[in-house]
Amino acid sequence: MVFAALSVIFISGYYLKKNFDLKKAEKQEAIQQEELVLPKQECNFQDDEAAFDAAVEETDIFFCDCVKNEERKAVCKKVTMETKSFNQALVQYDTELCRQILDEERQKACLNIVQSGIDYIQAKDPQYLAQIYSQNNNYDKSIELFENLVVQEPNNTAYLLSLALSYAEKGMMEHNESQYVDKALSLVEKAKTIKSNDPEIYRTEGYIYETKPDYEKALASYNKSLELDKNYILSYLGRGHTYRLMGALNEALEDFRQAAKLDSKKEYPDIYANLCVLASTRSDLEKEALQNCQIVVNSKTAASAAKVNAHQVMANLYINQKRLAEAESSLLSAKTYAPKDPNIFVSFAQLYLYKKDYALAEQNAQEALKIDPLKTTAYDALSYALYQQGQTQEAIAAAQKGLEVIGQDVSLLFSQKAGVKKRLYYNLANIYSYLKDKDNEMRYKKLGDEAEKEFIDNK
Repeated sequence: MVFAALSVIFISGYYLKKNFDLKKAEKQEAIQQEELVLPKQECNFQDDEAAFDAAVEETDIFFCDCVKNEERKAVCKKVTMETKSFNQALVQYDTELCRQILDEERQKACLNIVQSGIDYIQAKDPQYLAQIYSQNNNYDKSIELFENLVVQEPNNTAYLLSLALSYAEKGMMEHNESQYVDKALSLVEKAKTIKSNDPEIYRTEGYIYETKPDYEKALASYNKSLELDKNYILSYLGRGHTYRLMGALNEALEDFRQAAKLDSKKEYPDIYANLCVLASTRSDLEKEALQNCQIVVNSKTAASAAKVNAHQVMANLYINQKRLAEAESSLLSAKTYAPKDPNIFVSFAQLYLYKKDYALAEQNAQEALKIDPLKTTAYDALSYALYQQGQTQEAIAAAQKGLEVIGQDVSLLFSQKAGVKKRLYYNLANIYSYLKDKDNEMRYKKLGDEAEKEFIDNK
C-alpha cells in the first residue's frame, strides 16, 4: 500500500522507462529538499552479546542489526519479536498475540497473564475492554461486549455509537459492508432520537458512510458535525480521511493539518498516522511524513493499526535510501502489532522483490491472499515473483486475478487503482513478450498505456 517507490521493480523491459519518466520531476524536486534524516541506531556495543542484550531489554529490533554473526542476528530478531508480542498481548488484551510466541513457557505465561487481565477488566469496566478491542481490530469481541452494554443501557448514546463503529469496521474488514452498514446506521438513527445535537453522532455517521462507501453522504455528515462544533477534531480527521479516499489529497491534507493544530495536547494519534501516510506520497513532504510517523511509533496510546502503517511508511523511506536491513526491521516491528495484517505480508513481498529473493516474495504474497483474497497488490507482487521464477502461466493467472478483483478492493484508494492496474497490465505485456505472443503483448501494452494516462490524470 505504501510501497509506491517499489512499483518500478514490477515492470521489466522497455515498459520500465515509463515509470522512471513519471518520477523524474518528483525526484528533481526532492533533491532540492533538505536531506531526510531517518533514525539510525548507533552500533556502539562491545560485542554481539551486548547488542543482543540491548535489543531484548529495550525490545528494539534495530539493535539486532548490530549483531555481526548472521545466525545470532536471526535469533536476536526472533527473541525480540517474541518479547514485543508478549508486551503487545498485554496492551491489547489479545491471547492470539501470545500464540505468536514459540517458546512454550513464555507462551503459557503470556496466556495466563493476559486472560487474568481480561477477566478482571471485563468484570470491572467492560466498556474500556470493548474500546481496547475495537482500537486493535478485534471487532468480534468488541461487538459482543458493546451489544451486552446496549442491552443493559439502551439509551446510552456512547454505547450505541461505539457498537455502530464496530459493526462498520467488521463489515469493511470482512468485505461484507452490506450486512453491517444498515445495522450501524440504525443505531445512529436511534442515537439521534436521544441526543440530536451531538457532533459525535454525525461524525460516526460519516465514518459509516465511508465504509459503505458513499463519500458524498460521508462528507455531508462530517459537515453537519462541524456545523454543531467547528472545533470538533474527530470530524476534521474523518472528513480528511474521506477526501483521501476520494483522491482529493490537498483537501485531505488541509483537514488533517487543521485537526493537528486543534490537538494541542497530542491526544489523537490517528491524526498523525494519517499525516504520516498521506505526506509520504509526496517527495516534498517526506520530512513531514517522517515526523508524524515517529509521533505515532512513539505514542503510548496509538492503536495497533496506526503503528503498523507508520512502520510501513518508515520501511518505504528506508528502502528509498537503500537501507534494506532497517526496512526489514521496521516491518518486523509492524508484524508484532498485527501478525495477521495482509498489508504487512504485501510489504514484505515487495521488499523481497527489491532484494530479488523471489521465492520469499511469492511466499509472503500468498500469505497476504490467504488473509484477504481481494488484496490486489498481493496479486501484483505474486505475479512478478512467479514470472521471475519462470512460472509464466501462473504469473498470468495471478495478474488477471488482480485485475478481476481490483474493483472490490476497498483497501486501495481511488487514486491508487489506476497505478496498480498499470503495473498489472505492463507485467502481462512483459510476460507475453517473453512468450513471443505479440498480439497479447500489444493488447496489454495498450491497456497499460491507458491506465497510465488515467493514473497521471488522477495525480
